[in-house]
This record gives sequence, structure tokens and C-alpha cells, in this order.
Amino acid sequence: MNILLITDDQHRYDFFGFYGRFPIQTPAFDRLRREGVYLPNNFSNCPVCMPTRFTWQYGLYAEQAGGRLLDNHLNWPTHLPSLPQRLKQAGYRTALMGKLHSHAGLIYRNLRQARQNTLDRGYDELVETSGRSLSHWYDCDWTYYLQEKGLLEDYRTELDGWHDASQYGTSCLSQDDTVDAFTFRAAHDYLSNYDHPEPFFLHLSFCSPHVPIYTSPDTRHPYDPATMPEDFPAGDFSEEQTRQHQECTAAYASLVSELDEYMGKIFDLLEEKGILDDTLIVFGTDHGDMLGEHGLYGKQTWYDGSTRTPVLMRLPGKLPAGLTLEGMTEAVDLPLTLIEAACGEQDPQQVFPGTPGHSFWQAACGADDPLRDCVYSACFTGENAWRMLRTPEWKYVYAPATGETLIDLRADPGENHNLAADPAHAATLFAFRLKMLDHLAGTHAPETDGGPFPVDRWFDHGHIHPDMAKFA
Repeated sequence: MNILLITDDQHRYDFFGFYGRFPIQTPAFDRLRREGVYLPNNFSNCPVCMPTRFTWQYGLYAEQAGGRLLDNHLNWPTHLPSLPQRLKQAGYRTALMGKLHSHAGLIYRNLRQARQNTLDRGYDELVETSGRSLSHWYDCDWTYYLQEKGLLEDYRTELDGWHDASQYGTSCLSQDDTVDAFTFRAAHDYLSNYDHPEPFFLHLSFCSPHVPIYTSPDTRHPYDPATMPEDFPAGDFSEEQTRQHQECTAAYASLVSELDEYMGKIFDLLEEKGILDDTLIVFGTDHGDMLGEHGLYGKQTWYDGSTRTPVLMRLPGKLPAGLTLEGMTEAVDLPLTLIEAACGEQDPQQVFPGTPGHSFWQAACGADDPLRDCVYSACFTGENAWRMLRTPEWKYVYAPATGETLIDLRADPGENHNLAADPAHAATLFAFRLKMLDHLAGTHAPETDGGPFPVDRWFDHGHIHPDMAKFA
């Protein structure tokens, strides 16, 4: 059995055609939903790029390896056992095509120069990209491609004008020159030429619909803003504000449909090679995007628009078609699920020492294997730090700057009313306080050897990108 892990970046939980909230065409996503298993209540353990990607790779909460990992400000440790390393031990050949994001900060980096460090994390083959916005000060395989085509300077000039997650517009890049088109071609080439006897594990990591929400002038998936819901986000807005929300939503939808196009072509290739039904396909995203809800854009918040990250899985003959698992899961559960799918049932603490994760493989296969009844998420971003527990019925948040939040999700699915100060819910609030303390007491740093942050291997303090000179 091969494993194809497809991830994207900043994908809202409701931006799928099958979800029905937005008029968006996503035939590849819809196929996964129709022919596989859908976990609508998976949640990011930290709705920021680097922390969730660390969790996928290492089966740990990012905070277990360092609190600053929760705000994109530290490089990943290098001494921990990783998902691709474990799969290599099980006989898989491993590859990454796209965004990993293991390097932190707004300092110039050349990912080609750091290629060996990424390979050391467990990959046999690699085409690495930095991202839609990180390419402003990172160099990677994609920026070299843009440079060769004479497009890099214009693209970085375009990024100079982007300052806010609510911005949307038209890019200077054609759809076929975007980072996701580049990533798709790398993955397509890898799969087309794959002739090894071992099964493959391919992490195909797209960068959209991460900000900036700029569509290509020749996008093959344009949407008419007038077709987008006028009541998203809900609120008292002027006609001009409503139009702007619709335009932003339409641009975001185009980025999602572009990804869907590339996924569909990968599925077609696997089918042509006769291995589609022998390949476990798993889709997930690192976090969502508020996209105007509660007057917010981007990520890092505890609302469902930011933290809820559905998973889709397909493997005919093993995973039931059309199954929906309503139970709750976390990002930290995904790597253990892939390990069990590839290797059979494992002791989680032997796979990833210190992991709080639980495999949901048996449940996905249709077994009566209960999922979580509560999920945890946290984010440390200065004054906006918070920790969250969410059950199907309630959401509890503790934030040092603003205090406690308690939401009855049954009566208030829009998450608009804080009941923490309501005496009628004092018992529920107290119960969640204890539950949070119990959760934190049971989460600890992994017991492994080695230094966590080898600065000399990752930083080049003497090389500042020309565009970043003003920050030096």
C-alpha cells in the first residue's frame, strides 16, 4: 500500500463543494468524500503553520518541544523521531513535494542550502517550496524557477504591497507559474517516474489558499462575487463592505478550486498507473481562515473558522465509502493513524515518545473504536495567547489578556455569546477549568536525547536578503 498525504494551507472547514455553504466546485474533494471517510471534527492543535506541520511530522504538540514553536519563532528540533523516518523503517520510500516550513522567523533563508537538513528529517527525495508569502524573503526551488523565468522580482514587488490578511486582488503570476502549479508538476513527475519496488509515502504539500488571497489573471476557476453569500460573515455591513466580503470570498474560492484541479490530475495519474486503489489518500490542512467572521481575517484564533480542520481519507476495500465519523480528532492523531495504516497497531509511545496522539485508523476502517470527546488547541502569540478545550457541546478558552470564554455550541453555533460570567453556568465553567488543568498536567516534554535547537546549522546571520535589508 502506498500513502499519499495531501495537505494545503489555511483552508476553511466549509470551503468544499460537498459542504454546501458556498457555491464552489471541488470535484476531487467531493470524490474523496463520496468514496472514502470524512472526519469533519478534526481540530488543529495550534492554528498556525509551523506548529501544526511540526505536529504532523513528529506526533507531538509543538509546545512539548518549546513554547516559542507555537508562534513560528523557532526552528523545529532535529533530534526527534519523525513520521517519514518511521515509514522508512517500515520499508517505504519517502518524498516531500511542496511546503514543509521547518524554519522560523523573518530572516533570509535559502532552502536549497538547507536541503540536507530536510532530507535528514526522513525524506529520500525532495522538492521544497517556501510558500505564497514566505517567498518574499525565502529562496526555494520555486523562487529559482521564477528567477529563471524573469518573474521573481515582479512577484516580490507584489508582496511588498501586501500587508493584511483581508487583502485580495489579482497576482502578476499566471496560474501555471504559481507555487501550487509548480508543486503539482513536481509531484506528477515524481509519481510518473516512480519505479521502485518499495511502496511510496509522498507528502504533497500545497500552499494555497494561504494569504495573500491573490488570484491569477488567467485562473481557470473564476467565481462571480455576486454568487457568494451576502450574509457571510454575518453582521451589520454596508453594501460596500458586503461587496468586498463577496469579492474576497470569491478569490479564496478560486484558490481552493485550483488546488482541487491539481488533486484531480494526480488521481487520474494514479488511476492510469493502476495504483489508485492501492494508495491510501489522506487530505488535511494546518488551520483555517476566519475570512471576515467576527470581523477577523487569517488564523491564530480559537474560533472554528481558524481551528477546525477536516480530514478526508480514501482506500477502497479497507475504508468504507461515504462514511462520516462525527467523533472528534486532533492534528496530533494523524501521524499515528498513518503509522498504523502502514505497519499495523503500534504502541504510540514507542513510535513518538511523549505523544498525546491516538490513531483513528480502526474507526476509519469502520470498527467500533471511539474517538475523542474533547480536543485541545493553543496559540502563543504575545498578548493574544490562549488555550482551548472543545467538546461537541461546549468550547472553553482561557486567555491571559481577556480571561475566560465559555460557549454553548448547541445554542450558539456562531460562537457569539460568552457565558463565562453567567452564574447559571458556573458549574460547567469550573468543570472545564479542572479539565484544562488535568490535560496540561498530563502533557510533558518528550524524553529523548540530543540538543533541541542547533543554531549553527540553521542560521546564516551574515546573509540578509536585499528585500529585508530595511529590517536588519
